[in-house]
Amino acid sequence: INLCTGVASEISNNKVSIYPNPSGGSFVLESSFTEKQLLQVFDMHGKFMFSQFLFSGSTTIDANNLADGIYTLSVTGSKGMINKRLVIVK
Repeated sequence: INLCTGVASEISNNKVSIYPNPSGGSFVLESSFTEKQLLQVFDMHGKFMFSQFLFSGSTTIDANNLADGIYTLSVTGSKGMINKRLVIVK
């Protein structure tokens, strides 16, 4: 018995896009979530870098203070979490 089927299908219906990727610093995060979400950014070693609340639609994120590298972005809402990778190259 899979008790998570309903939650998994709701999460899979939500999409998160990041562009440009690789980014020179600022990037756009587009989400199909309809409620407020929390964006958390972590470096390759899992170190927390920053967080920001997001609302549905497109949000431009200023990440110019991040060094070149690969980052994990976690977008968390009431329906679950989606992880994405972002490459910063300046």
